[in-house]
Amino acid sequence: MIGIAVCYTDPVQFEKLSADIRKSCGREYRLVGLDNRNGEYDIFSAYKKLTGEIQSEIMVFCHQDICFCTENWGDLLEKYFAEHSQLGAVGVAGGSAHPRSPGGWMTAPPCCERCINIIQHTPDGKRVSDRTVTDGRELYPVTVIDGVFMAFRGSVFSEVSFGNSGLSGFHGYDLDISLQLLRHGWKIAVTSEILLEHFSAGSYSPQYIHNIVAVHLANRDILPVFAGEFPASQHALKEYETRSLLFFAYTMRSSGVSGKEFRRILLMFRRDTTFFCKCFLLLLWEFLRSFF
Repeated sequence: MIGIAVCYTDPVQFEKLSADIRKSCGREYRLVGLDNRNGEYDIFSAYKKLTGEIQSEIMVFCHQDICFCTENWGDLLEKYFAEHSQLGAVGVAGGSAHPRSPGGWMTAPPCCERCINIIQHTPDGKRVSDRTVTDGRELYPVTVIDGVFMAFRGSVFSEVSFGNSGLSGFHGYDLDISLQLLRHGWKIAVTSEILLEHFSAGSYSPQYIHNIVAVHLANRDILPVFAGEFPASQHALKEYETRSLLFFAYTMRSSGVSGKEFRRILLMFRRDTTFFCKCFLLLLWEFLRSFF
């Protein structure tokens, strides 16, 4: 049995997703939708409530605005969890590393492999095949999965919870639950065999910045984390952290946080003076390039 949870604000989208799941899942399932049109729940409280309602061997949490391009994806999930006893969660997007700096798995090289299997719709209406998992492996080890689609071994919820972070709002829940799994020794993977289409792009806000920073601060004792080997050199690790902080600096610029908060966060996550100066110079260089 697969339990599927969706927190939705658009009944039409939810009905389309429900019909799509009926055609594509391929296994017995129970779908529970939480109508959140009145904004009663944030994502943390919604998913905590839904966790209790979809108790199953496999538990899926996904966005309302997706459809599945893969038939019998439920069979694939059952196979993954049956064959890999330490596998705690499977997604369709994530990164093989996660930095100490709050840049996230999307920062990518030199230490992180971006693992994505999504057809994404962009804000300007384009349909883009965002697929990087194309070398023949069925599962790619990662440290964090994106919240657009997250499938869990049901038993992990005796150890982890969407309500553990103390956060509110609609951001950071996927990062938080992923790091909880790693703390308890579970493995996480992105599948190349389940392709889905996502009809909206993410957005950034001051609340997003607050939640991501809060999760990083709460997990400073284990970050950075790597699904594969630790970087071969400290130079590579510093470059990764610098790129991560630079990426987050761009995110903060587009989120609407104040200049004071922007500076406070950059200073909070600098590793040393050299690290901070390098990040600042890279940011300045990118800024100047925009004028030429």
